[in-house]
Amino acid sequence: MAKAQFSQSFIFYVPLAKVQAMLMDFTNIDKYHPLVVKSEELPSDTSQFGSTRRRFEITDITYMGPIRLKFKYLATSTLDTNGQIYTEAFQSLNVHLISQYILTQNGDETSLIENCEIQAPAIFQRYVRNQAKTAHFEMLSKMKAYLESTETLAAH
Repeated sequence: MAKAQFSQSFIFYVPLAKVQAMLMDFTNIDKYHPLVVKSEELPSDTSQFGSTRRRFEITDITYMGPIRLKFKYLATSTLDTNGQIYTEAFQSLNVHLISQYILTQNGDETSLIENCEIQAPAIFQRYVRNQAKTAHFEMLSKMKAYLESTETLAAH
C-alpha cells in the first residue's frame, strides 16, 4: 500500500456550526461531490472518540479512460472532542481516504483546512490522489457557494 496526501483551505463567510453540520451530513453529498451519485444513511455507531459516528453507503461513478466504473462503499463522519471532523471512505480496491477538517471561527469567517491521507495500492495511488483532490476542491467550493448564498438570503 502506498500513501499520499493533500491539504487545502477555504474561508466560508458563515458561522462555523453551519459548515460543521454540512460536512458531517452526507445525505445530500451527491449535490456537491462530482463523483457521488447516491448516498444512503446507515445506522450510526460509536467512534474512537466516544462520539456518534455517522455511516453512509455511497455510490460513486468514476472514469478510468473510456471505462466507466460504479462503486459502492462505506463512508463515515465523526466529530472529535476538539471539534475537528474526521471523514473516512472505505472504497474498493483497498482504497482508504481519511480527511481531517479543522474549522476555526474568526469574526464572520470560518476557516477550513482539509488534510486528506490516502492509502491505495501503488498502481492507483497517484490517480486516486489527483481525483480525490480535484473532487474535494469542487465539493468544498459548491458547499461554500451554497452556504454563503443561503446566509445572504437569511440576512435580507
